[in-house]
Amino acid sequence: MSDRKRVLRIHVAEGDKQRVNIRVPVALARLARLGGIADQLKARQGIDLDEILNGIDELPDGKVIDVVDDKTGDHVEIYIETVADGTMLAKA
Repeated sequence: MSDRKRVLRIHVAEGDKQRVNIRVPVALARLARLGGIADQLKARQGIDLDEILNGIDELPDGKVIDVVDDKTGDHVEIYIETVADGTMLAKA
């Protein structure tokens, strides 16, 4: 088994205030399908989490989603990163 893992780094800001900045192991992110989160993202934001997660092994590291709400200034960024197991939970 490799000592390198894929993670999603999720950054959410409301205006100038950072609200979320976390790393989620891809294996855990795949569980979002079970709770209906993927359906909500697709319906509300047009983000197809299933498509991203299904193709994640072929995607290079880097930003895969960058959404800004023009009315509120809310900003969501999602990155794919490859990290060593020991840094999986380290601060992003």
